[in-house]
Amino acid sequence: QNAPEPRELVWSNLGMTAAIRSTMWGLMWVLFWLGTFFFMIPVAAVQGLINTGAASLPGLNAPVVAQLLQGILPGLALIIFIAMVPFLLRLLMLVSGSISESQTDMGVVSRFFIFQTVVVFFGSVFAGAFFNQITTWINNPGQVISILGTAIPQVCTFFIIYVAARSLIAQPLQALRIGKLVMFAIFTNITPSPKARARIWQQQFQDFGTVIANHSISILLGVVYSCVNPLMCPFVLLYFMVNYGIQAYEQVYVFRRLYESAGQVWPKFVNHVMFGIYVQHIVMIGLLGIKKFVYTPLLIPAPFIAIIFHMSIYRLYNRPWSFTSYHDATDLDRMDALPEDAVDPKEELLEEGGAESMDAAEAYKSPCFKVHPGEILALLDEAKAMEVRVAKYIEVKAWKTKEEGELPVLPEPEEAGADAVADKVPAKQVSGTTSPAGSSNVETAPGVAATSAKQGAA
Repeated sequence: QNAPEPRELVWSNLGMTAAIRSTMWGLMWVLFWLGTFFFMIPVAAVQGLINTGAASLPGLNAPVVAQLLQGILPGLALIIFIAMVPFLLRLLMLVSGSISESQTDMGVVSRFFIFQTVVVFFGSVFAGAFFNQITTWINNPGQVISILGTAIPQVCTFFIIYVAARSLIAQPLQALRIGKLVMFAIFTNITPSPKARARIWQQQFQDFGTVIANHSISILLGVVYSCVNPLMCPFVLLYFMVNYGIQAYEQVYVFRRLYESAGQVWPKFVNHVMFGIYVQHIVMIGLLGIKKFVYTPLLIPAPFIAIIFHMSIYRLYNRPWSFTSYHDATDLDRMDALPEDAVDPKEELLEEGGAESMDAAEAYKSPCFKVHPGEILALLDEAKAMEVRVAKYIEVKAWKTKEEGELPVLPEPEEAGADAVADKVPAKQVSGTTSPAGSSNVETAPGVAATSAKQGAA
């Protein structure tokens, strides 16, 4: 991986040996999957609360309470259950040996998306199918595919409520940052100086692992259920509109950048989106097949087309995603060379330019463009020697064709005579190429050929 910046290093993990790091890495994955299946229990409880009905619960027969329990409350309960998961995943990444904050965030992005896909998406679908048609599961186990095919549209209402609750309740509460406000109020009373208190408020960084994974699961739900229930699309659009307003404000006025990842999150986000497209194709083929739609076979090429598109994206952008360009590397070296008290590094770079920028660019120039002056002189000498050899060859070739009676290489001079041709040729070339017959017409032909050869060599 690329060398991380000093400010984002996890210094406690730098001394970890490769054997310990690989062991902790495998242990982390074991704990991750155990925790994922453990969280299936509250998801099943939420689906049971939705499908059992509030009428069966004592004291909850009021229509308003029943609608609340079956509508908004399950989505909020699921959001609360998984709210602590990013913190646990981050702790697992640090224990497993992550050496930088960017590596930790990228690991949380991947694992939190896997967790939400398994628990929120597939867990809700399977649990909803089980509680909706529990008698069919018991009496006719062979109809599992048909049960799952009918359960996916039924769970769509829950996912719409889930996305709406995240858009209108969870995100605004997160924007208020009540927990940060409480911590600031506590630390304000114990910090020794105003400068320390200001540092607590100013040094705030955002955890991208949670934000990006939430965006990815929202896209997954929107893509999969866009054809099953079109009402999902406006709620997903509402989610991104609310997040755009909140994130734009927080990135400008609240948070600072702890690191620059050079676009490391984009390959992961593209994989998440393409996974949603694959699931959408499979779901649509399954649903239309269960409904016995006549033109269902026309959808079979769709997943393969998506795979080809996915591979083409990697073929085009994998190298820019994986390696830093020469231009960016040059700018980074120049910024590292600036003094620490530089007010604006970009302005400093624009003002300096000149020889320093040329030296920085020379370090990253391709070897095929690096030519030394001595090599240029040697190349010119070689060209001059080759020019003489080419001139002699053309001269001999011209006389040989004349003697054999073939067509001359050069056209005969017109009425202007040989003097007009001789005027265009240097004297030393004309005098050095006289023919045995002494004809001026023949004398000028080799000279003209030599002149043409010199012009071609130049």
